[in-house]
Amino acid sequence: MESVTPRPAGARDYNPQMLVRGLTAVLALVAASLGAPASADEPAWEQWQHIPGVVDIGARADGTLVVMAAGRLYLLSGGGGLTAFAAGPDGFSADPNAEPYFVVAQALSVDGAGCTWNADDLLILDLTSPPGIARVDAAGHASRLASLSGVDTLGGIALDATGSFDHRLLVTGTHNGNQTTVFAIDCHKPDHGGPPGRRWPRGRPSQLRSIRREPDRA
Repeated sequence: MESVTPRPAGARDYNPQMLVRGLTAVLALVAASLGAPASADEPAWEQWQHIPGVVDIGARADGTLVVMAAGRLYLLSGGGGLTAFAAGPDGFSADPNAEPYFVVAQALSVDGAGCTWNADDLLILDLTSPPGIARVDAAGHASRLASLSGVDTLGGIALDATGSFDHRLLVTGTHNGNQTTVFAIDCHKPDHGGPPGRRWPRGRPSQLRSIRREPDRA
């Protein structure tokens, strides 16, 4: 059985399955490349850095890598230098056993929201209660971008770079293990004083779709 969250009249009919199909195509290409025979001109993989507890990794515009490992953020230079990042009192930290995935933002304008993502900001799954999205700016200062209701935890995050979802941040969350909700979040900081009835209210994510999976019956 499937339950769909109502949306205001005139809203675009977003289809989260577009994202799934895109990811499937990418995985198929990766699988094909892994299965292809290696040629003499192809580089060989080798271990470069050993960082315990790595959960996620991304790249800034200047090529510096951002690493999430054991609940902490690090910057990894092209020369292999590893330095702690966002480690101050207003920085970011998480449970070392959690999986707070993140994306590195690009300078994309969110259609209809009147804001632009800041390049190199980190948008991170905040798995505390209530779950939400943390934003860490390029200087390492953390803040909460949004709190997400109706879900117990979060598992997926992607920034729409093509415009199919108006350059919003897409996040998936689950409830009771059998209901998945896809949220679309714009780049405004929380502002609960905005006018009512906005299609994309500031500081409040919009639910694209909520799907409930029924347990298998014998």
